[in-house]
Amino acid sequence: MIRPSYQFLALWPRNRTGCWSQGYERYLLRRGDILALAVEVLGTQKIAERWIDQPAFGLARRTPSSFLNTPAGVCLVRDFLFRLEYGVYC
Repeated sequence: MIRPSYQFLALWPRNRTGCWSQGYERYLLRRGDILALAVEVLGTQKIAERWIDQPAFGLARRTPSSFLNTPAGVCLVRDFLFRLEYGVYC
């Protein structure tokens, strides 16, 4: 599996106070991990970035990014991607 570079956090603009909350930083790291996996499954970065913010039928029509606030949600999204990769839809 391709591991995302976490150096992107240093390059992104920060908010007005100059720092991010730990919760938001964890969200960004989880999003990077899921995007890397989605690129492997879906084929391109562009498709993966569009997919993560679109409602998914297999995720109760919620966006994959809405699940990334908790470790359990990340597991649900990973499982969904693995099912997509292997063609298991039920």
